[in-house]
Formats: sequence, structure tokens, C-alpha cells
Amino acid sequence: MQEQEFRRELEAQGYADIGEFVFEKNQAFGEHTHEWGQCALVMDGEYILTVGDEVSHFNAGEICKLAANSLHQEAAGPDGARLLFGKLHANGAEDPDKR
Repeated sequence: MQEQEFRRELEAQGYADIGEFVFEKNQAFGEHTHEWGQCALVMDGEYILTVGDEVSHFNAGEICKLAANSLHQEAAGPDGARLLFGKLHANGAEDPDKR
């Protein structure tokens, strides 16, 4: 999927705060949650998402979704990862940290 097409799909589905995140090689974040749901397209590299005991690997061109408040871990593969993502806030509200 192309970047612009993905952006249009995110907007059509109510996702906001669309942006990009770049993981360094093998960068990892321990268990945490977000108050928003998230949908991401892996643009480059490998993105590893762990929810509970389930470990999922996503490569360039693949899309992953994560429900709000899901306890998870995130990591990148040996070449890092670049994600294009959108946040789905409750009640369609914007990210309060951006105000």
C-alpha cells in the first residue's frame, strides 16, 4: 500500500494525529499502554508487536492494529523500522498532549 492511500484510509476511518515513527536497529520498548487505538503501516524494516504471549512480526507493506489500552511491547528488527501510524481517540478527541 502506498503512503498517501494509507493516509486517506486512516482519515476515512476516523484516525487522527497521523505521523511517522522511526525505530533504531533492535530498539525496543517494554510493556506499556496507550489511551488510543493505533493503526500502522510498516514502511521499512521489521516491526515486532507483542500482546500477551502473542508475538507478531510485520514487514514493509504490512498493516497492524492495536486496540486502546492494550498492554503491549514494541521492537524493531536488526535493520530498524519506519512506521506510518494514526491514533484513534475515544470520542474522536485529539491528543490532549498536543494542545
